Amino acid sequence: MKARVSVSKLVEVLELVRRVPSDKTTIPSCAGVKLEFFEDNTLKVHANNTREWVTATLKEGVEVDSAGVMVVPAKRFVGWVKTFSVGKVLLSESEKLALTLNLSVGKARTRVKCYAESDFPPVPVIDEVGKDGAIFHVKSDDFQGKLRSVSWARKQERDFLLQQRAINLLCRADGTAQVRTFNGIGALSMANLELENPKPRENELNVYIPDEFLKVAIFTDDDIEVVVVGKRVQFSQDNLLWGGLLLVGMFPDASSLFKDKGNLPKVSLPVEAFQMAVNRLGVMLENAAFCTFDMTEASFTIKSNRGGQDSASEQVPVSIEGFEKGVTKSVSLSLPDVARLLSTYTGSQFVFEFSDRLVIFSGDEVGGDWVGFMAPIVTRKETN
Repeated sequence: MKARVSVSKLVEVLELVRRVPSDKTTIPSCAGVKLEFFEDNTLKVHANNTREWVTATLKEGVEVDSAGVMVVPAKRFVGWVKTFSVGKVLLSESEKLALTLNLSVGKARTRVKCYAESDFPPVPVIDEVGKDGAIFHVKSDDFQGKLRSVSWARKQERDFLLQQRAINLLCRADGTAQVRTFNGIGALSMANLELENPKPRENELNVYIPDEFLKVAIFTDDDIEVVVVGKRVQFSQDNLLWGGLLLVGMFPDASSLFKDKGNLPKVSLPVEAFQMAVNRLGVMLENAAFCTFDMTEASFTIKSNRGGQDSASEQVPVSIEGFEKGVTKSVSLSLPDVARLLSTYTGSQFVFEFSDRLVIFSGDEVGGDWVGFMAPIVTRKETN
């Protein structure tokens, strides 16, 4: 095997796959990337840690003298290539040393011991979708934006259930799809995906995309084909294929929470001012668990304390409608959850709707098809 590859193009491809190889696996070759060169001047780069896998195809900047395959140690190979900014990488299989790859860029040379190709787990590819599977197409920016918009309700801690640290993907029978999260203790969020030509299916499909997969996946700007079959999910773009194992579990039925939405008392407020107020609370009251929101006609007062004598409050200008006159309503919510919610939201306006059981969030960032729920810790009415 002998080939030359543009440094800049190779680095772009390696950036897409570098998070997948794992040194912690019991299969040594899972710590490598598989370089597959073809006679038509095409390079395919594969990575597979047996739970997540990726194949990236490079056709530009590749010159193949003789086709072949090598599985190189990911950490050393990626690290060495990334030290260069221009030029071409010459890759050639050693004629004297078995499973050894010679590398050079200009006058810089190195040699790496490789893994046997037979030990590298093949990257699964889903070619067919039966009646129990699902397939749909979505814009990359919409898909990534919706994942971010619901991620605030995911648990970050490693000691929580896998489903509480995952994204739920709902493929409805009418062909539409939704991404959802639930942290198991009251915070829930969901957003509809904007699909191209939704195709009806026989039944609903409800799966979880693990947190580990979301951490390694890097999507390009190309449209995404999403395929779900059995316990696997596959995301295909122009020259990129991502795949991973899914989690089993059922998402809580939130249909009853929509019953009164739109008819509840509401508070609209500017996101930037709200974000700054919550940030200051976090700075002044490190590790504070809750913040209390007091609604008045003129402003939205946010109060919090850490116990003892430590306390802080902020006022944000708001628009309020639907509340009883002469009554102030107070709700206490998780300050960390509110902070995570605002960290994922980039719209300019935010709306809170208040029922007796929970608070409903929505905004202008995702065209009205996003909503979040948070169960209040304390709710009280005070007559002035």
